Amino acid sequence: TQAIKQHGTNATDAIDKEMIQFVTKKAFKPVNINTICSSSPSTNKTQNQVIGSKMFIKVKHLPDGSFDKIKARLVARGDLQDKSIYNDDMSATTVQRCTVMTIISIAAYEKRHVISLDIGGAYLNADMPKHGPQVFMKIKSELADILGKYHPEFTQHRNNKGDIAVQLTKAVYGCIESAKLWQNHIMTFLKDELQMQTNPHDDCILNKIDKVTGEQITIAIHVDDLLITCKSKPMINSIVHTIKSRYQDTKINEGTKIPYLGMDIDFS
Repeated sequence: TQAIKQHGTNATDAIDKEMIQFVTKKAFKPVNINTICSSSPSTNKTQNQVIGSKMFIKVKHLPDGSFDKIKARLVARGDLQDKSIYNDDMSATTVQRCTVMTIISIAAYEKRHVISLDIGGAYLNADMPKHGPQVFMKIKSELADILGKYHPEFTQHRNNKGDIAVQLTKAVYGCIESAKLWQNHIMTFLKDELQMQTNPHDDCILNKIDKVTGEQITIAIHVDDLLITCKSKPMINSIVHTIKSRYQDTKINEGTKIPYLGMDIDFS
């Protein structure tokens, strides 16, 4: 790709990092590629689905326009999945922009502490359903080479083109159900572990009032980006610590200027 030609090892290192992440988080397991269908998904709704994959590379820039880093992401070809298999609504909600503006206004007025979190590889924390049709994904030879370099067991069943097949065990980006699975996962964690409660007017807003101090904390969720506000610095630090302990690959943004959803929110 153009990004690899232009940025060389920055791009190849990003691809290596992405592939290693999939194995570290046990997002898939190798299978014999000859035992699964290599064509389009089956029309038999009781059978497993076989889809392709694609590596996307994105060049990220700093606010001044200068180069920041290369981000690589392996995406499943969810467009090849049989949508009729999924009877339930697979869409996932995101926080409303007007709600975000309201939270920001309240935080500024009450002089709250504000932190934003970016959970890396978020979808890969959610499990794929263990019952019903399973999803298998083909990985092209170039990426199979990378997997084989770090984890030889993934290359035991390569076909004559060098491709391999894996069974998805985590909600890989691109699959029909992945966004919903991740949202259910993060919501369950925040409610069960942190005793947060969903706002009745926006289900991507969660609130909690501490029983001892009476302090109120608010969390807004937009996929893998969280915005947290609270007047109590110890309380917000405790919440962030718990989230960070569960999702180690989390970037924390704090200070007077907070990035969130493409905005730089200046509280100075």
